[in-house]
Amino acid sequence: MKSLIKNTRGMTLIEILAVTVITSIIAVLVFSIIHLSVTQQVKQTRETASLNDVTYALKVVTKDIRRSKNADIIDKKLELEFPDGSVVTYSLEGTQLIKEVGEKIELITDGIGCTEFTANGVISIKLSNTSDCSEGQSTEIHFRKGEGGN
Repeated sequence: MKSLIKNTRGMTLIEILAVTVITSIIAVLVFSIIHLSVTQQVKQTRETASLNDVTYALKVVTKDIRRSKNADIIDKKLELEFPDGSVVTYSLEGTQLIKEVGEKIELITDGIGCTEFTANGVISIKLSNTSDCSEGQSTEIHFRKGEGGN
């Protein structure tokens, strides 16, 4: 009977603790990697969505400017006059880019931090998703006098 007990080997408490510590370290490392990956993915998704909003807003404003016959900047608002006599005004209210057509108000996008409209024969538009207009997207539109005397 003595020989049976001597040949039976089990795990000691030290071995169990060592396996538990090693497993815990591996689990923490794996969790950290997954957490950082998810955090980075969420951040990049937000940035991409924000840039898409700025790009969309820039396209909408540019399309209207190209269709207009006259454009003026009044009190940091872009005012466009169309050949049919209608007037469209673009302005930034908080973080929302607003398009006003008569009494109708349309939200173009939310999340705009900065707008700059300038006009000197060339309409320059800067839209940014940050409060600093030095970063972001911009475009310039040149008005040309056509045969109709625009």
